[in-house]
Parts: sequence; structure tokens; C-alpha cells
Amino acid sequence: MTRKRWKKRLLFFLMALILLPVLLLGWARYIEPHLLLVTHLKADTGQTGAQCRVVFFSDTHFSSSYGKEEAAALAQKINQLEPDIVLFGGDFLDSYARDQQTLELDAICEALDSINAPGGKFAVWGNHDYGGGASRVYPELMEQCGFTLLKNEYITLEDYSVTIIGCDDVMLGSRTMQQLPEDGNFHLVLAHEPASLGLLDGSAEGIMLTGHTHGGQIYLPFLTEQVLPPGSDGYIRGLYAQEETQLLSNGLYVSRGIGTTHLPLRLFNPPEIVELELSPT
Repeated sequence: MTRKRWKKRLLFFLMALILLPVLLLGWARYIEPHLLLVTHLKADTGQTGAQCRVVFFSDTHFSSSYGKEEAAALAQKINQLEPDIVLFGGDFLDSYARDQQTLELDAICEALDSINAPGGKFAVWGNHDYGGGASRVYPELMEQCGFTLLKNEYITLEDYSVTIIGCDDVMLGSRTMQQLPEDGNFHLVLAHEPASLGLLDGSAEGIMLTGHTHGGQIYLPFLTEQVLPPGSDGYIRGLYAQEETQLLSNGLYVSRGIGTTHLPLRLFNPPEIVELELSPT
């Protein structure tokens, strides 16, 4: 290889070395946070009720840079799935104290109120819903969005033979043991942090749905698990089978969430909505 040719290859390599981080940063900032994907799950309820489509989303982290347009797109995406039940896993706002003057909360709530779910819409508290003064407004906001807020309580939907158990946030809420009702229904356990799994008592047919981790937000194998936020208990993202959770027949699902926090970046970790098809026997 000639010296001139070697220099050209070296120059090309150096340019690629410089451009790749720039391209990745641009992708992580402007493209991937808006790639709203749908993850499809199925579960056999073992019941005789009607078939049911559940849509679960979490961690919207609405802020001055993530607001009414994103809320409208989210609501449209959920409505296209034609859900029977919609569940929200908390962290509605990113920082109410910081963003309250710029947040267009009425428009955001109007968008989420347009989500249609004949079986009902239900939500729980996240740590950001308690922090930064958000606890004063979160219950009212959820009501304005058309969601029933569950706090260490459960509700039974007889039409679907489904019981929804809503756990309080384990970081800033009340760490209360939740007894799984022995009602013969399929259980949808809704919580913000995966650590809530340790506060369940009993075993049942069902699945636990959580958020909080954002899947690491920037996902790097072997590194992400080292920097997960408190309350993750080592769970990162995706489905963890019954063998790993011991309590619920269909295990634990940890959502990658919708929005971002701390940094407006997502990499190898696009936001997601979870569609869960419940099929009777």
C-alpha cells in the first residue's frame, strides 16, 4: 500500500470516528425519542369472561420540551389500538416545580381525555408525581385526563373477569404490602417501580406492569444495569417470566416508558406502548 493511499484511509477512519458520535447524538436527541413503538403481549386468563385488550403506558414526563403535540400523538396511537382498558404507570410530569409556568396542562389533559376505553382508564402514582410539588396537582390532572387513580387499592371489572390492583409509589409513597385478592379473576397489578413486586403477598393468575427504569433510556449492555435508578431492583426492561418473579403466572413487564428525564436522549431504547391481549379459556 502506498503512503498516499494509507493516508487517505487514515483520514477516512478519523472522519468516521468524529462523525459517528455526532450522528448518534443527533439520532438520540431528535429521532429516537419520537419513535413510539407498540409492544404486543398475549396472556391466557384461564377465565370465561370476554376477550380484552389492555393498553399500558408509563413515564410520559411531560415538560416544557415534551408537551401537547406529543400528548396528542400518544392519544391517537392508543386509540388506534381500540383498547378496552387503559393503564398508566405514573411519572406524568418530569418536574412540576421547574416547568409549571410553561406546561400547557389543559391541552395535555384534553388530549389524554380523548383516549377511549369502555372498560375504564386507571393510573398509579410515580415518584415524579410526588416530587417537585406535583403531589398537589396530580390527582386533579388524572381526573381531568379521565383516569381513576388507584393507591394501594383494587377494582374488579366483572365484564372481563379482571381485577386491577394499583400500588402506591415505593420511593415517595407508602410502602404497604398488597394482598393479591383470591377472587378467581385475572390480576393486572399496576405499579410504577419494579421494586413494588417485593410488596405483593400471595400468588395469582396475572401480570405486573411497571415503568420507572426507561429501560435505561440510553441502553448499553452490561453498563445500563449499573446505573439504573433506585426502585428498579435490577429489572431493566421487557418481560420477566414467572420463574423470575414467583408470584404472578405471566410474570412482570417493565416498560421502556414514553418520555425522558435528566437528558432528552434515547439510544437503542425507543419509547413504547404495551398492548396486552387477554384471551379467555
